[in-house]
Amino acid sequence: MKNGALGTLEASRVATGANDELRIEIHGDQGALRFNLMDPNYLEAYDMRDSGDPIGGTRGFKKIETVQRYPKPAGFPGPKFAIGWTRYHMASLHSFLTNIVEDRPCSPGLEDGIRVQEAMEAAYRSAELGGWVELPLISDCGLGIAD
Repeated sequence: MKNGALGTLEASRVATGANDELRIEIHGDQGALRFNLMDPNYLEAYDMRDSGDPIGGTRGFKKIETVQRYPKPAGFPGPKFAIGWTRYHMASLHSFLTNIVEDRPCSPGLEDGIRVQEAMEAAYRSAELGGWVELPLISDCGLGIAD
């Protein structure tokens, strides 16, 4: 990225033990966040500011409950139900329709789709060549991630 940070993307539909897993992890020098769709009611956070003494102290990933902490239309299904696909689809439709009503651009948009396709094509080229393939910076498409 522009600031020198490195990112890694791994994707597999055939990884042993992954089932229908979608996992996002962000690791930094002061902490980490991770989310796993197989356990969607929790976000896990690790904070290096937590005490490491004695023998590990209070450091470690902490589960933050995320049930019903979503913007509308989070009321359906009820708060005692697992998040699941129904809630994600409802939230996606709500966001799409709200953006249309408020005349805002929808996200993801065409540029986002093009960047995903570029990354997929680069992965295929990399596999064919047996080496690295350069990609333009993500920030070039206006996502603001590399800044």
